[in-house]
Amino acid sequence: MTMKKKILSILTATLFLTTFLLLAPLTKLYAQEEVTEEQAPPDDDSKKPVRNAMEGTLLVENQTFKVLPKGGRELYIHHRFGRFDNGISDLYGIYAPSNIRLGFNYGITSKLTVGFGTEKNNKMQEFLLKYAILSQNRGGTIPVFVTYFGNMVIDGANKEKFGENYKFANRLSYFNELIVGRKFTDRLSAQLGLSFMHFNAVDSLNDHDKIGLNVGGRFTLWGSNSFIFEYNQPLKIKSIQEFINPLNTGTPGFGFGIEFGTSTHCFQVFASNWEHIIAQKNFMFTKYGFFNKGILLGFNITVRM
Repeated sequence: MTMKKKILSILTATLFLTTFLLLAPLTKLYAQEEVTEEQAPPDDDSKKPVRNAMEGTLLVENQTFKVLPKGGRELYIHHRFGRFDNGISDLYGIYAPSNIRLGFNYGITSKLTVGFGTEKNNKMQEFLLKYAILSQNRGGTIPVFVTYFGNMVIDGANKEKFGENYKFANRLSYFNELIVGRKFTDRLSAQLGLSFMHFNAVDSLNDHDKIGLNVGGRFTLWGSNSFIFEYNQPLKIKSIQEFINPLNTGTPGFGFGIEFGTSTHCFQVFASNWEHIIAQKNFMFTKYGFFNKGILLGFNITVRM
């Protein structure tokens, strides 16, 4: 690993860990504030966050700006069928090998959510956090939601995958994202995310770093049932590229589907061209476009406890 790569690795890990260490001590403070608010007279409703801006903390693959309430718990099941490549022979991917992720999130405070997930195909173990920096309120004095999302992922593959000079640090990758969103009407909410990701170790001729944009939204059709969509665009920024034509250029991602919500569950079924589930894997290593042999079906199930 070159000195540049080492520095980028250290900076990325420091960003994730520093964010966690800075936010964690605030849990006691927010808990005290919540108690004080409960004892005090009710505040003006105009200062409270807008209701039902997003049904869940996920769209298709990307995180939303929503965080869990204090003490909130969510169990996730992500399921991705195979691609449509073989047509009817494997029922358009239904019979093909699938990818699965299981995850659990917990709301430490009304602003800070932490979680863990494990993914099958790439054996990725993900530690994540989300922090609500701003929340759009009903009075309009705060017009948008602003949320930070970050993860640290451990690649659980056999160490032979990492070559002769194996180190545990080679297994690590990081994803950092700032999400800005808004509920525009009773039916429409949308968001924009700017992300930076880093892999400590990659195959030769692959870049270690990438910056990306994503846009997504939710349009309520009836009740708690909505149309959801999102689009990922990896950016080619020469100043962080290590190769003129890296193998992991990243293919734009697109997904859309239907979301069904209840008080205890959120069920999403969709079509997309993402197989990897983990954010940095999707941005860095998606090979097939939505209209170029890449389309697959998937679903997410969220159980609120």
